Amino acid sequence: MTYTVRILQSYAEFQALQSDWDRLLDSALDANTFMSHAWLEAWWSAYRPRASLRILLAEREGLLCGIAPMMLSRDAGIGRIFRRLRFIGDGTSETDHMNFLVGADDRSRVLAVLLEAIESLPWDIAHFSQIPKKSEHTEQLLGFARSRRWFLSSSEVPCPRRALPTSHDELMRSLPGRLRTAIRSARRSLEERHAFEFGMCTDRDDLPVLLQALYRNHTSRWRGKGKEGVFVGERKRMFYSHLSSRLLAAGLLRFYYLKVDGAVIAQQYCFQHDDTVYLLQEGFDYDYADLNVGNVLRAMVFEDLISRGVRHYDFLAGTSRHKRSWSDSEPVDLNVQVCRPSVLGRAAHYLPRWLAKAKRIVRSPEIGTAA
Repeated sequence: MTYTVRILQSYAEFQALQSDWDRLLDSALDANTFMSHAWLEAWWSAYRPRASLRILLAEREGLLCGIAPMMLSRDAGIGRIFRRLRFIGDGTSETDHMNFLVGADDRSRVLAVLLEAIESLPWDIAHFSQIPKKSEHTEQLLGFARSRRWFLSSSEVPCPRRALPTSHDELMRSLPGRLRTAIRSARRSLEERHAFEFGMCTDRDDLPVLLQALYRNHTSRWRGKGKEGVFVGERKRMFYSHLSSRLLAAGLLRFYYLKVDGAVIAQQYCFQHDDTVYLLQEGFDYDYADLNVGNVLRAMVFEDLISRGVRHYDFLAGTSRHKRSWSDSEPVDLNVQVCRPSVLGRAAHYLPRWLAKAKRIVRSPEIGTAA
C-alpha cells in the first residue's frame, strides 16, 4: 500500500479537519480524549503558544489513515536557539497519554510513514511527552529513534488507575478500612445535618457557574496548603471554558459536584472515552476539609460510574497517598526526548546532564582527608 503525507500548518486547515479527525479517532489504537480534535483545538485556541503547527497526515487514496499532531517552536537554552518539536497540547500540564493517531489497519506501516515525515522536519530536539509506555506506537518510536542514531532519553511518569467493580458495595469493601469508615461517617453526617445534593452537569447554561465554582474551590484547597493552584492564569480558564462546551455537546463531559446548603463545595472535572473516565481536575472548599467532602464525592462519583457501566477510572499523571488509597494499578507514561546527531543535538542532549552533574558536585559536602 502506498501512503502520502501532507503537512498542515494553518489554524483554519486544522479546524476544517474535525470530521475526518473524529472518524479516525473512532477506529484508532490507544485512542483517548486527549488525542481528539475537540481537545487539541480547544488547547491551541486558548493558549496560542509561540509555535507553528506541523500536523502530519498520512493518507491513502484520499482516506485519512494517521495523524501526528505536532507543533514546532524556537526556544532559547544553554546559550543557543533550538528548534523544538512537540505534540500539540504539551507544556501546560493538562494533556496526558499523548500519542500518534493511527487506525488499526496497517498500523505499523502508517506510523512508519509518519515517523519518516517527522524526521524530515527541521528540528533539533523532539519531545514525545506522556506517551503510554505499553503502547505499540511507543515501542516503534523508540526503535525508529535508535535506528536513526538519535540521542535518546526517557523518564517514567506513573499514572494511577482504578478498575471499577460491578457494584458499589464491592468497591467499598476493597478500600482500606479507615477510609471506608471515614467516608460512610462523613456522608451520613452531611446528609443528616445539611441540605445535601450530588449531581453532574448536563446543561450548557450551568457550565459558567460550575466552572467558576471549580476555580474557586480548587484555589481554596491549595491556598489551604500555602499555594495558589493552577487556575490563576486566564488562559487556563479559557481552555477549560472552550473544552467544556465541546465535551458536553459530544456527551463526554462528566463534571460532578456536591452542594451543601445550596453552595457547590466539591467538584470533579472528568470526561469519558469508551469505558474509561479520566479525572482532569478536582477541588473542594477548604472550609469543609474537616467534613471529608473530597472522599465523599469520589465515592459517589464511583457509585454513579459503576451504575453507568464504566470499567476504569484514570487519575492521570502523578502519584500521591490519596490516589494510591483509591487506585489498584499504576501504569506508566514515558517522557521521551530525542536529539539529532548534530552539534546542536549533541549539545541539547549532553549539556543539561553535565550542568546537573556539576551542580551536584558543587552542592555535595566536602570530603575530608584522612589525618
